[in-house]
Amino acid sequence: TFTIANLGILEIADNLEKLKVKTLFGPMAISNAMEKYIGVLTINNELHFSICFNENIVNQESILKIKKLIPQIFDDSPR
Repeated sequence: TFTIANLGILEIADNLEKLKVKTLFGPMAISNAMEKYIGVLTINNELHFSICFNENIVNQESILKIKKLIPQIFDDSPR
């Protein structure tokens, strides 16, 4: 099981085009019951995602599979 959160679409104003985003964090959540958490954020039509997981429950191989699937899911979604 996993939880997904979508912070939504953020547009950066044209007058801030010189501003460069170096790192994104979140949205994130912490829960003892949660195995995996996927956070999704779109800035200026560019998709970013983060994955949090409990290393005691989830192995790295399954996380790597999820990382490969996420872009495919969003590429195939209707607009």
